[in-house]
Amino acid sequence: MLYTNDVVYRPPPEQNSVLLEIATGCSYGKCDFCRYSTGEEELCLIPPDVIRKNIYILSQAYPGRERMFLLGGNVLAFKTDFLSQLFQEIKLYFPSIRTISMYARAKDVLNKSFDQLFSLRELGMDTLYIGIESGSDRILKIHNKGINSAEMLAALMKLDKLGIPYGLSFIIGLGGKGSYYENATESSNFINKTYPQSIRLMTLTVFTGTVLERKVELGDFVLQDEYESLLEEEILIKNLELDAEDTLFVANHVSNRVPLLGLLPRDKARILKELRTEIDSYNLGEGNGQNIADENHW
Repeated sequence: MLYTNDVVYRPPPEQNSVLLEIATGCSYGKCDFCRYSTGEEELCLIPPDVIRKNIYILSQAYPGRERMFLLGGNVLAFKTDFLSQLFQEIKLYFPSIRTISMYARAKDVLNKSFDQLFSLRELGMDTLYIGIESGSDRILKIHNKGINSAEMLAALMKLDKLGIPYGLSFIIGLGGKGSYYENATESSNFINKTYPQSIRLMTLTVFTGTVLERKVELGDFVLQDEYESLLEEEILIKNLELDAEDTLFVANHVSNRVPLLGLLPRDKARILKELRTEIDSYNLGEGNGQNIADENHW
């Protein structure tokens, strides 16, 4: 069996990449909204002999493919020597592979030196997909993210200096009811200081067994309604002022009310128009949304 679980998680831009499972779980596992916060899946390496066998199987199934994505909560957390050896084995058994991407935490980037990251880049390490979740330190703290926005920005600046591309993801509704404006503006302000290859937005989902589920049940966290989420998404996108051209914008996750996809800044007007159409057609009686929008004067 190539994969441990029936459901395989990979970023949308990696839809045509070869998927190689390296680990299960996450090295942190304390973000209260994450499925790993159940405490049942610590970061665990797939046995090396299994990884090696799967590399060979994949090379036979997908000859000529040039891009590979490593499955696992945050593979970059493993030691540099291990990753270097892994990359070399991938290219030995699967010589057509040119670039290797993976999930990572910003802490993983900070924990590695410039020389270590440079050596991995030279061996083919490409896009790192990092969950920022929110640009608001208050919101990050209440969900026990374990890192603040300044530290995450420092990690991304480190990658910029090394020429290592990255994709960023954010969660609409993470602030809870009444915090949509804060989450939108703080997140857009954060993004405007970075140079992401891609930006992904998804709406907060409460997973069974997580710390967040217990908070919601106890009334310690109140979810915002769909109308607030639509407004939050619109404000965030409106405030984006990206220097980089052709940044892939992906907001077509199953959790999002309106599927949006395009390149920024090129498609910004079209994306906002599609979103505004949905906002205007929304049943305002469900969430008293008009009063919310008016009082924030945006």
